[in-house]
Amino acid sequence: MQSCVSRPQLLLTRTGTRTRWRPGLPRRCLVSSDIQVPDIKGHGTLLHGLWAAAEAGRLGHALLLTGPSGVGKFLALERLAEGLLCQNGPGEPCRECPACRRVAAGSHPDLLRVDALSHGFEELTIHFVAQREVRPQNAWAGESIETFLRLVAGEAGWRVVLIRDADRMNEETQNAFLKTLEEPGDQVLLALETSRPEALLDTVRSRLVQHTVSSLTTAEVSQALAREVPECSADPEWLRLAGGSPGRLLSLWRRGAREGLSLLIRAFREPIQAPSLTAELLELPGEFKGRTPKAEERNRVRFLLELGLEVLRDQERLAAGLAGEDVMHAARLQDCPCPSDAARARRLEVWLEGRRDVDLNLNPGGVLERVLDSTNSLLLEHQQA
Repeated sequence: MQSCVSRPQLLLTRTGTRTRWRPGLPRRCLVSSDIQVPDIKGHGTLLHGLWAAAEAGRLGHALLLTGPSGVGKFLALERLAEGLLCQNGPGEPCRECPACRRVAAGSHPDLLRVDALSHGFEELTIHFVAQREVRPQNAWAGESIETFLRLVAGEAGWRVVLIRDADRMNEETQNAFLKTLEEPGDQVLLALETSRPEALLDTVRSRLVQHTVSSLTTAEVSQALAREVPECSADPEWLRLAGGSPGRLLSLWRRGAREGLSLLIRAFREPIQAPSLTAELLELPGEFKGRTPKAEERNRVRFLLELGLEVLRDQERLAAGLAGEDVMHAARLQDCPCPSDAARARRLEVWLEGRRDVDLNLNPGGVLERVLDSTNSLLLEHQQA
């Protein structure tokens, strides 16, 4: 694998090179939740290098963008596609030509965004990649990558496929995707992003040119979010929580992380009633996507357990002697007792087990209550010691 380091999907039919929408198709076929391509912070050097490679005819047909979660990897790929499809490209998109306007509207015939999570799918199953005659009732029913690439380019230029969270592809999907990687067709770009490249098969990774992006500076995070969430972009506490990731901060804000953290810290600081605290946590406002109410609750509990694990790991860092300014949740942990090494290890295992159990489709509310009850028992043992 080569590596470089740098700081309504719509079903189509075509007659000749003309594109028309099939009448009656549901607009739900959009494959991305974020259609308008916003300004990108922190990754300009990488993008200009890729556009220059395309201009010189040296851009590979398969790219993998890796780096921390939430730093704008998928947004960078969307900007890359916009610059390739721009009528004045390859290069910085003009944002004014018809092609740029179609990209912004999500209606460009030569751009396919594949984003499973935005449609409530936790896995990128084979139906996102290849057409199958037999398909489970609840499987993805939109256009596959294979079907998209069979069509000729609508505007006689690039055809671009963007895959968000490529680590969501299961093994069957990745093996099916290998055929596309090996025979992509002319002037096709397959661009994937992930924060977990190790989840991809070696046979897939070896066929991708990897570029790694880093976290953004605090100033870049603030600038990136100034328009959408100005109350966060100027708040030192929120910016500290971002950890160099605008996407992480935005996700935390949308999911009510500040209130959730306050309640979770209470469980680490003082005795609690697990059933009542569980009810409070499950009733907090926040955006948690899921195809069913139970799936939404599972995503909420998964988020809360991951928040709690983040705090517990920070307490381990403090116990190991790290300075408070280098630990994200140090201020919140000031009033929390620090149990013995053995007790902290037991508590951490309780939370890790709860996080695993949520993915096993156990009752998410019951899992959260069990974790909080065990945490409370360990705290009482510490206070009585």
